[in-house]
Amino acid sequence: MIAIIDDFLDDMDEGVLYMPEFADCLVGSVWRCGSKEVLCYDAEQIVETLVKRDGLTHEDALEHFNFNVSGGYVGEYTPMFLRRLQHPP
Repeated sequence: MIAIIDDFLDDMDEGVLYMPEFADCLVGSVWRCGSKEVLCYDAEQIVETLVKRDGLTHEDALEHFNFNVSGGYVGEYTPMFLRRLQHPP
């Protein structure tokens, strides 16, 4: 998995912000006209990682994600977070 991510990151700008603690939550990259290409992480997968890895409750993990992970702008390479569409069964 690490080799795949390393190869992926090699094709991106040097300033891209990679969060190795959430490597399994990385889904790819996103961009739009006039913006830099940035990494995109699965938001719910990060919350689940915080629950499983760090022993947080779902509520605490969501608060941690909102405040400490997705809650700050750290420049033009700030990662984006995907909220997946939930299709009905």
